[in-house]
Amino acid sequence: MARQLVEERLAFIEMLALWQGEVRNCEVVKQFTISRQQVYKDISQYQARYPAVLTKQMDGRYCFQDTALPIFYDGDLDTYLHWLQTNEFSPTSKLLSQ
Repeated sequence: MARQLVEERLAFIEMLALWQGEVRNCEVVKQFTISRQQVYKDISQYQARYPAVLTKQMDGRYCFQDTALPIFYDGDLDTYLHWLQTNEFSPTSKLLSQ
């Protein structure tokens, strides 16, 4: 269960990086009501496992590297648009199939 929650947060991070071009810790904190330290830990573990995907910029935001693709998020635009309208993020089918 805990692993699934982490993967859901990582899917959210990937969704923002894909469709907004960047993600900041504060967006993840707000969405999941977790600490900034937990977000940092999640992203650090993600970067350790997938070093060629997300990079931290000088201003603190995270972005996909040019050739990177999401691992936990299926890239569905409807999921992103639903989140924009409702602030509700539902795990993607890619996440549920793992």
